[in-house]
Amino acid sequence: MPDTPSNNHAASRLVLSACLQSLRQGPWQFIQLRGATLDEHAIDGDDLDLLGSREAVASLLEAALGWVRAGHCHLRVKSTNRCKVGLFLISTDARHRLDLDLWIDLRQIDKRKRALTYQDCQAAVLNPQESIQRLPVTLEACIFIHHLVAKQKNIATPKQLARLSAYAAQCRTAGQEALALALEATATTAHVSDATADLTLKLLEQHLRISRPSPVTRLARRLRDAVITAWFVPRPTHRMLVLMGCDGCGKTSLARQLISCREDVLSVYTGKHLYRKWFVYKLLVIFVRPLLCQGREKFDETFAPLAYLLACLRLRLKLLWRRQGIVLIDRSIMDFLLLARKSDAPRFSTWRWLAGLFGTRLPHVHFIVPFVRLRERKLEMTQAGHEIYDTAMFHYFSRRVPTDYVAFDNHGLLDDSAAALSRIVDWLNPSCCANGRRPISKEHPN
Repeated sequence: MPDTPSNNHAASRLVLSACLQSLRQGPWQFIQLRGATLDEHAIDGDDLDLLGSREAVASLLEAALGWVRAGHCHLRVKSTNRCKVGLFLISTDARHRLDLDLWIDLRQIDKRKRALTYQDCQAAVLNPQESIQRLPVTLEACIFIHHLVAKQKNIATPKQLARLSAYAAQCRTAGQEALALALEATATTAHVSDATADLTLKLLEQHLRISRPSPVTRLARRLRDAVITAWFVPRPTHRMLVLMGCDGCGKTSLARQLISCREDVLSVYTGKHLYRKWFVYKLLVIFVRPLLCQGREKFDETFAPLAYLLACLRLRLKLLWRRQGIVLIDRSIMDFLLLARKSDAPRFSTWRWLAGLFGTRLPHVHFIVPFVRLRERKLEMTQAGHEIYDTAMFHYFSRRVPTDYVAFDNHGLLDDSAAALSRIVDWLNPSCCANGRRPISKEHPN
């Protein structure tokens, strides 16, 4: 049977379901904090909150990269602080998503004064041998109450009321009549009373270890997160999108496709111009490069720290003047700190720590392609170098905070990849949907 849009649509969702099955059977251990059993109905549903250790999160991210390399999905990693990582598994056509909130430190207990970790809850899980574990329903309900308070949720919505009613019925079945009545009262008044908060906190304290950081520690964390966000994350909403990947991965081709099909994508800016256009760099090329007898690429590596700092400054200036539309940046400034990229052993410069102090955390789309396809397009990297490059960049961007990073499987047909990328751009730039309007495009691929 020939592939039709509906067939491709169903196939991409089926493959994403296979990734979900791998998630349920992996070597990691997470506690699902609420919601129905993790199955294919979770795709395109609400966020799934999973509590795990930092090692479990790293293991899951590593496996997700393998799914992208195998052509099963795309992924997005987004985080604004060190207590939670947002992992989004995206179908190959970008029509379907599985949204996971991976909590490492759940700072939602007792009005955010206390926190839960996986180790705190491990002794209470019902299915300790499973990859995705559950707590007794009474403890889930208690954590949910504190989640409502911490996030200041509107309890009067149908979704929250339905969840409270379900928990009340399950708690009554479990013999927790007092908790069931408290949950029903919360649903009736659309408000969590102090008595309900105290009752749920006592139940949690009876079964779990709950850490209580000092007020000084809590204040220090808030200040740190605020400073990092203010320094690195641009305001207003991003007007630039960085395309990165090995030479020959398809950055330029897909950038041209986006420009041709979207009116909000204005231009493509060559990343190396972020430092090569500066007069400082030009003076070095004229007066210093002849003395070193180095080619352009080797000279750039010699002055990698300076190139990175010049690129950071130019990027901030371009953001300052950007008012509308999206500009695509062809190459990440982190590429300027990666040395020997065309060898078998590319590596980050010892000056990589500069990235922790300077720069702007723009959304990055990292194009992942098999080496066989890369060799057909543009053979400038060795097979070993290609593997190390993709892995090193994935580790860096998926683990830094804050971050907004997409690993994009780009070994399909150009038109299909462009359509999927356009949908992801819509998602990365929610301002395109401002005032209830659809994202601007000449021929939106839906």
